[in-house]
Amino acid sequence: MSRIDIKSEREFFREIFDKIVKGKYAIPVFQRDFVWKPTQIIDFFDSIWRGYPIGSIILWQPDLEMPVKDILTDKIGEIEKPEYFVLDGRQRLTAFFGCVYDSSYKDSRFDLYFNLDNETFAYNRNDKHNYIKVSDAYDTFIMLNIMQDFASDPTKEKAKSYVDRAKKLNAILQGYVVGEIYINNCSLREAEKVFSRINSEGTKISKSDMLQAITYNRNGVLLSEEIKNIQISLEPYGFRTLAQEDILNCFYKFIDKNFYDAKLEDLEVMDFASVIPNIKECIVKSVRFLHDKCYVLSLAILPYIKQLIALTWFFRLYSDPTSSQVYELQKWFMYTTYAKVFQNGSLTNVRKIYRRFEEYLLGRSQTAIDYNYLEPFDFSFKFSLRNASSDFLLIALLRNYMRCVENSSILEYVGVYTPVNPKSPEWQIVLLSKADKSNLMSYFMTEVEVPDDDLKRYVLNNKMLNSVKNLDFSGFEYERKRLLYTLIDSLLEEYDLQVEYPIA
Repeated sequence: MSRIDIKSEREFFREIFDKIVKGKYAIPVFQRDFVWKPTQIIDFFDSIWRGYPIGSIILWQPDLEMPVKDILTDKIGEIEKPEYFVLDGRQRLTAFFGCVYDSSYKDSRFDLYFNLDNETFAYNRNDKHNYIKVSDAYDTFIMLNIMQDFASDPTKEKAKSYVDRAKKLNAILQGYVVGEIYINNCSLREAEKVFSRINSEGTKISKSDMLQAITYNRNGVLLSEEIKNIQISLEPYGFRTLAQEDILNCFYKFIDKNFYDAKLEDLEVMDFASVIPNIKECIVKSVRFLHDKCYVLSLAILPYIKQLIALTWFFRLYSDPTSSQVYELQKWFMYTTYAKVFQNGSLTNVRKIYRRFEEYLLGRSQTAIDYNYLEPFDFSFKFSLRNASSDFLLIALLRNYMRCVENSSILEYVGVYTPVNPKSPEWQIVLLSKADKSNLMSYFMTEVEVPDDDLKRYVLNNKMLNSVKNLDFSGFEYERKRLLYTLIDSLLEEYDLQVEYPIA
């Protein structure tokens, strides 16, 4: 392999502007969309105005062709091989390009103005007299007309200072120089490594974006769009925010690889066009199973992503599971959550768990794991999501709530309400409708006894409410812990999971 060539230069922003217009510099398809907010654009131009450093642009000389994105709209265009792809600095380039480029179709975020009185950038202009559009300030010919208007109108106060500041802004925008780092003679994967080291605090190229860039010519599939479609399909189950990398880890089994032992390169052989519909179906079935059968109404409640990945393996082999298989999967999920089997994330432990699960998938075992006696539930932990003990408690609470209402299919996980101690598990009350929180607040404040049926879904009773009203918080915790133990025992008994209690 030849030595990677990295060199640094400095270039006027206006020259970079011209190269983008001419297609010499392009935004590769794996770059994230333009996401800057108006406040970030204002801060960016304020830095330019004041001469603050804004960082370097990293450019990569491509060794392959790929689709490019329009720098302003993010629309995916033709397959191209420009002189350089923008590897880092896309947000800054788009902000500058969008605000200085005069076009009727550009986003309102680029409709930026400069206040000639206080020398600040803004969007809202109460008085047009003392504002100049940034795109007008950039265009020298338009600027000449504007300055002539100021200078020829003696009735305008501060005309000379306006002219001076407008000229200064034009000179800064036309003469601003930015550093550029050119990466030549290297593959995309090598460029990503260089980029991650140079820009260690920035956004790295995601695995799916790299894979998309490497395989697009052969597959003709925009992997990021396919993964986005999978995420959208998970929205009804509260899993829309499932990370791209976690979705990608579900892909490996479709080439008979285990994600924990495989490398990104292994997926390069995959025919995405033919296999993605099947992958999507398996992921959706797995998430629906967690949602409908295990009370995981949101990704926030899922204890371990590894549980979801294992389920996709199952649904790849069994698209229409039997009732006994569904029961075994439920039991496996409850056990692995309660016993925190994935808490030790070492490869040795993960391999052991997955190999045992595969024995069940292949029909070599009647169970998906060896079910040992469980220790009694311990309430001494601090409550937080993505903690297995917290998640199991929430699952028990959700199961109770859903069994207390007639139409549980319309319920949606909203969060938890903690009237006193947000870190104490005894104080967690699940919310499955927008009205729950206001109902609970009124229950804790009213002096009238609340009907038991209204409190049952929240695992509360009037004795607990009175304890809180009398500031007897330990009394509340004692009574609620007693009911929570009953809920947890009921859930474990449903799946024949045994708890070994100490001999008194």
